[in-house]
Amino acid sequence: MAVIGGRLLHFAAVLNSGIRYFLYQQMEKMARGPRLLRRICPYLNFLFPDYFPRGNLLFVSIPRSASVAITSALYGKHEPHLSMQFFRSYFPEGTKARKSFAVMRDPVDRFLSAYALAFHKKTGIVKVSAYWTTKYRNIHSVSDMLDFLEARADNIDYLDHHMKTQSFYVTDPDSGAVIVDRLFRLETDQAEIGALLAQFGASRPGRLNESLPVDRGLSETDRARIRALYAVDCALYESLTNRADLRAPM
Repeated sequence: MAVIGGRLLHFAAVLNSGIRYFLYQQMEKMARGPRLLRRICPYLNFLFPDYFPRGNLLFVSIPRSASVAITSALYGKHEPHLSMQFFRSYFPEGTKARKSFAVMRDPVDRFLSAYALAFHKKTGIVKVSAYWTTKYRNIHSVSDMLDFLEARADNIDYLDHHMKTQSFYVTDPDSGAVIVDRLFRLETDQAEIGALLAQFGASRPGRLNESLPVDRGLSETDRARIRALYAVDCALYESLTNRADLRAPM
């Protein structure tokens, strides 16, 4: 009986997290849909009573890019991973009234961090949902994860939010243009990030939610596969070198 009960509880957890994932996916798709569909979105914001952050600064939380550390410093809690287009569609007035920013991470390093999370099914703070744990049950190496993602490359932005492109969170779905006011690089822009948070009364973020250890040895073939999967992120990340406007004080 205990075994049957355990299986029923696991099934219920998978079903619950699967439904939540499906609803989130559909809401993001609506936010990127035809303009007529987007007009409906503000009337649905009652579905997300806690999703729009309080305060005068809107942080668009890209997973595995210091998002927990920054949301904790800025809001005192961890916020959901929602795209800027989501905020623009469902909370247009609130979004226009606030300055926005996001932090990108080197795409290869970010993939490895996301892989470590999937491999261990958790960090010290968060856990992978039961739905995605089930999906990842046959993934035991970086190559396995790359096989999994490459088979779904056309739909990568509607997979587990840790595996989406970073561009999904910060660019316009029609033009591909950056739609946050400021976009920083995690590796090089710590001073600018700290100064922005201080400007809005937040403390400098600490180091939180780090991935658990995992073998990070990468072959050149795997590195090339990661860069191909996340080519749009690689291009955007590299372009920030010449976009001083996106790292300037507000």
